[in-house]
Amino acid sequence: MRSAGALWGTSGSCFGPSPSSSPTVGRAEKRRHSLMPRFFFLLTAAFLIFCPAAFSLPKEMNDLSVDQAIAIAMQKNPQVLAAQQQVLAAEAQMAQQGNWLARSLTANLGYNPNGMAQGGIGVAVNVGDLLNGFQQEKIVASNLQIARHNLRQVKLSVAAAVTAASADYQNQKRIAEIRREAIRAAQSDTAVIERLFARGNATIGDLAKVRLTVSQSRIDLSESEGNLQKAWMILVQQMGDSDWLEKRK
Repeated sequence: MRSAGALWGTSGSCFGPSPSSSPTVGRAEKRRHSLMPRFFFLLTAAFLIFCPAAFSLPKEMNDLSVDQAIAIAMQKNPQVLAAQQQVLAAEAQMAQQGNWLARSLTANLGYNPNGMAQGGIGVAVNVGDLLNGFQQEKIVASNLQIARHNLRQVKLSVAAAVTAASADYQNQKRIAEIRREAIRAAQSDTAVIERLFARGNATIGDLAKVRLTVSQSRIDLSESEGNLQKAWMILVQQMGDSDWLEKRK
């Protein structure tokens, strides 16, 4: 427990070296204190360079580019799959409708009832079926064209949604990393102030301020992590492949 004098700066030690201290020692002490933040910055930078996995995301998630996400969505997104089924159904109907002319013709085989060798084939055309066939073919062809156009529109819409979701996810990932760096910087500052405070070269207000900064930085990081998780879920939802949810863990 520090005395009240040590806390509030009433003792001589709170104002740096005493008058009896050597000027050389005082300058060395100040130089050492000024180098401490720089030392911690270099140490943190070296750690991030040589140990990037400590603060990096899983490899499979980092490797997911926006083009890969769009490719997955084209195969897995429910809207795309539904539009593709409509095209397949329209194509099947078009193939079936292609036999309408054969259904409109009737073939007849005749013979001579008197026993004479005579034969023939007659072809009858149902005019009603013929006209209806032409009209139905136009309708089916139009439905196929509409289904294909709808598929293209759905693919464009899904690709745009995936692109936006991927951009938001990458942005939230960068924000979260900035918040982590802010915590590390605040913790480094706190360590420096704590040592200065132990020597009487910092006030309790300075110590409380840096500790409050660390606490606020952790709150900000927690919020960023939540936004990052939400952005990832939206991206996976747009892709339509729920298996990717587990790849972020």
